[in-house]
Amino acid sequence: MYKRQVATRTNSSCITIVLGESNDLSLVGKAGAEKIFHINQQINFSDTHGLAKCIADLASAQNAGAIIMANTSTGKSLAGRLAIRMNSGCATGVTALPEINGDEYILTRSVYAGKAIANVKLLGCLLYTSPLIFHCKLKAFLR
Repeated sequence: MYKRQVATRTNSSCITIVLGESNDLSLVGKAGAEKIFHINQQINFSDTHGLAKCIADLASAQNAGAIIMANTSTGKSLAGRLAIRMNSGCATGVTALPEINGDEYILTRSVYAGKAIANVKLLGCLLYTSPLIFHCKLKAFLR
């Protein structure tokens, strides 16, 4: 799984936050998560301000170096707010594992509606992936 590979490259833990209902959290652990936080109650999931605060507080408490999110409508709504709260950069449409040099992340992302790629350099980053790039690997893993 993408986030597990990033955690390995940074010699850090792979912590996962699951939002909403989940039938089987053990699948998240099998995919490489070392810690799983399940946010299911007392949060209005359409309130991205409150959700961003909750995730940012949890990330700060866990001393997170990067936040990796899916490129979904929820991820897109949260990414900017999280980047501001975490005083961090944000790269959208990330299509490959980052090159990491200390606190510097060099990310490959799609641009111009996916017709070209660009490399982006961020310090202390928040990043999220495109939904289909790593989906096939996860789907194969879960079978």
